[in-house]
Amino acid sequence: MIGWRRTLLRQNFFRMAWILSKCLLLSVAVAFLLASCKRAASVANVKDVSKEGLHLLVKSQYLPASVVAVFEKETGIPVRIQVCDSDVEMQGLFATSPKVYDILQPGESLAADLVHERRLAPLSLERIPNLRNVDSCFSGKSFDPSNQYTVPYLGGILGIVYNSAQIEGELKTYEDVFIRKYAGRIAIPDDNREIVACALAQLQLGFESVTPSNLEDVRKKLAAWLPLVGTYGPGIPPQTLLRRGDAVVAIMRSGEANVLMKEDPKFKWVVPPSGAHLFIESLAISKESSHLAAAEKFINFILRPDISASIAHQYPYFNPNRLARSLLPKDEQRCLDLMSSDFPKSTLQMLPPLSSVIFQDLDHFVEGIRPQ
Repeated sequence: MIGWRRTLLRQNFFRMAWILSKCLLLSVAVAFLLASCKRAASVANVKDVSKEGLHLLVKSQYLPASVVAVFEKETGIPVRIQVCDSDVEMQGLFATSPKVYDILQPGESLAADLVHERRLAPLSLERIPNLRNVDSCFSGKSFDPSNQYTVPYLGGILGIVYNSAQIEGELKTYEDVFIRKYAGRIAIPDDNREIVACALAQLQLGFESVTPSNLEDVRKKLAAWLPLVGTYGPGIPPQTLLRRGDAVVAIMRSGEANVLMKEDPKFKWVVPPSGAHLFIESLAISKESSHLAAAEKFINFILRPDISASIAHQYPYFNPNRLARSLLPKDEQRCLDLMSSDFPKSTLQMLPPLSSVIFQDLDHFVEGIRPQ
């Protein structure tokens, strides 16, 4: 009896060992199959990105074609670019085709709404390590207080540029610009909200202090200014009008002013002491992007010090990348817009979200009376 039991136990032992060995082999096979599938999916995704490419929605004159070409050469990922002129236009394009664009370049107004609406993917420091290069003074801004969804790309301020060869004396305020003497030869940006910002600064009103009660004062100021603006046709930037001599004075962004003054010292730059619009252009990834890894790779590439310095050299706005600034020539390191002490920085203000009802009202008001 004992021998039988021993024999039976021995047979059961070998049978269980055989079953366990088969299970182990099956587990290994399944694991290998899953890993192969994962690798295949990864390869398929890379092929998909290489075929479709990254689709960027950016503003004109901020992203050099030469920089994009370097990224494409280094990574093999093609880049398609859709250019627009303002946050308002970008908002419309993104709203109608949210799954088309992988990376956006919103200003502070659009960024505030996109963050609030949860339409952006969170940025990972682990996968975008060059986020560490961004200067801490650009952290915690109102449009993205947690620094979770946007990375500052370029910044600057709105000011006055005038042709000193055709204008006697100095211009110091917005009121000095909008006078009948220069009627028809004044250029302003296409973005209506920027001329609204000038009117508010002249009235010494903060963006947050605009109310229905003082809104009429803003309208009166704009109604006095806008008929004096030249009719140049849509889409012609102020710097082009100054170069051609069609305009003698313009409201424009600091980076464009830097380029003009390098070309010809007759162009002078003024930031009115009453205040100015501080703008920050950021990069962000759409929450619906199907190429997240490639988008993160692109942003990390843009934040590389040598690449960021190259961008700032071609488009001389203030560069939030602290390591990139140290690579710029000495005469470019002291950017006149944010690093100059010629005006009180406390008067600089960022635009409110695009969804602001009062600013939508002012935008429509300007659109109705500005020369076309």
